[in-house]
Amino acid sequence: MSKKTFELLIIDEASQSTIETEDQLGYSLLSNSLVASGGSYNNSNHQVTVNHCVIKVSKIVTNTSSGGLTEKGFLLNLKGQYNEVEPLRENLVAHIKAQGFNQLYILCDEVSEQIACNLYPEIYKVENALRGYLIKFMSTKIGPKWWEATAEGEWRKKVSDRKNNETVFSKYANTSAYLIDFSDLGKMVYAQSSGFNSKEEVVRKIHECEETPEAIRKLKDELKSNYQKFFKEHFSDNGFQSKWERLQWFRNKVAHNNLFTHKDEDEAKEIAKNLLQIIKKASDEIPHIQIDELEREAIRDSIVEKGYGFDDVDEETFLTELKNSQAHFCEPNQYVVLSHFIKTQLGRLGFYIPSSFEMADKLNMQGKVEIYKVNHPTDGYSVSAIKIQD
Repeated sequence: MSKKTFELLIIDEASQSTIETEDQLGYSLLSNSLVASGGSYNNSNHQVTVNHCVIKVSKIVTNTSSGGLTEKGFLLNLKGQYNEVEPLRENLVAHIKAQGFNQLYILCDEVSEQIACNLYPEIYKVENALRGYLIKFMSTKIGPKWWEATAEGEWRKKVSDRKNNETVFSKYANTSAYLIDFSDLGKMVYAQSSGFNSKEEVVRKIHECEETPEAIRKLKDELKSNYQKFFKEHFSDNGFQSKWERLQWFRNKVAHNNLFTHKDEDEAKEIAKNLLQIIKKASDEIPHIQIDELEREAIRDSIVEKGYGFDDVDEETFLTELKNSQAHFCEPNQYVVLSHFIKTQLGRLGFYIPSSFEMADKLNMQGKVEIYKVNHPTDGYSVSAIKIQD
């Protein structure tokens, strides 16, 4: 195994330390049992030897400060095997600080570099495991593009802004998931804990519920959809959010070249292992979860009401889908409700809701469709309907 280097630049800008020479600093290190227990010092080359580690002491020339005080500076170069250098780093820095050197800079830390390199593949596995899970669940259980539609507006903007980050596979496949941040992927799971129920079903159950604490508790449980229960059982109940946010903290440290300890590596790897187990178990259960059409419709309505969708519908698609809807409502006195057509029919296909309404207005002004008022058969209120103009 190659040796690791840990290098410090230390400066006493106000002459607060009594250490003036390389030898004095070398013997100072030797006097600390936490730094150089059983070690030796060679004053010919200013090196402290501790087991298989060597600490090289070098004095450097510094400028005179504006206050007229002479700055003293040294370089400390620690080199040795990982398992010896890793725990020695903190003790070395703490000792130097105690000697009155008020400016300490870490110039090189190959131990942290190795830990970061070890952690990144583990974090990468977890991140992409959740991407794969979300794509699979949303696409197969809710419908094509619907996993994307759970993203908030700011996430959609990120995807749009980063679309040029991936130009090879995006020519053939939908790669939007690979443009979403680590933190946002986790939030896409947290967001699924709210559950979805049709308004009619909620009202019916409330009216039928007895006004007792036990009945109310039972009602709350019943109002949790299979969808919500699935995410709660497989993610929330297993502490997914706290684990994901902790791993994100480590991921940020890796991304910003921060310093690490061996304890950090052990903790991050354990969290990554736990998250992979959570995601794998949830993924294995996807084929077995049952989401009925009413529940699926409620989920879609909840999503599309917020305007989530990525594409603007073109005129040809709009008219084709409207024709199909009219064919479905072919009986006399039946009609296509404008809002339902746009939110459900076009929304299910992933078309952006506001622009679909704009297309309807445009085609109405061009005389290609007709938007008209009809009385709703059950509540008497008028609603907007739409049909292709003859």
